[in-house]
Amino acid sequence: MGIGNQAGTVARKHVVLDAGLFDECFRRCEDYDLWLRILYRGGHMAYQKQVLGRYRSRPASLSQNQIKMWEALIAVCEKAARTMTLPEESRALLQQKMARAQAYFDLEAGKKLLTLGDFDRARDLLTKANNFFHGAKLKAAILGLQFAPHWSRLAVLTWQKLISSRG
Repeated sequence: MGIGNQAGTVARKHVVLDAGLFDECFRRCEDYDLWLRILYRGGHMAYQKQVLGRYRSRPASLSQNQIKMWEALIAVCEKAARTMTLPEESRALLQQKMARAQAYFDLEAGKKLLTLGDFDRARDLLTKANNFFHGAKLKAAILGLQFAPHWSRLAVLTWQKLISSRG
């Protein structure tokens, strides 16, 4: 998702305390919510390009469910829009972040529904995602759902099996 990894983060204690620590309402993206609140309060952040640590991804971890991760990011952005008085430029950036997160949510949920055989809802979500992405592959998948939904499902399942066997 490109959000970051809190395990590799260094912050001054008072900055984190002043921002209110993690919001326990969020099981995912709680770190992103905290970083937004730190920035909103005037905190500064820097990005280190040098790799200082590695992130181990486990199949059962919370971050493995991409649909839930995008859903959580949308909720964090909605919270920021609702609770922060932002300049117009920042509000526009936040709206762009939410639109992108919504498009990724629609894409992942559409793919999941396709694999489950819920072709109508899958097509609707993939169409919404394509309104953002304007991708040729996505457009082909939508056409496949219109004219040959079962073959499209078989193609996606085969592709997923191929990808999972590589990694």
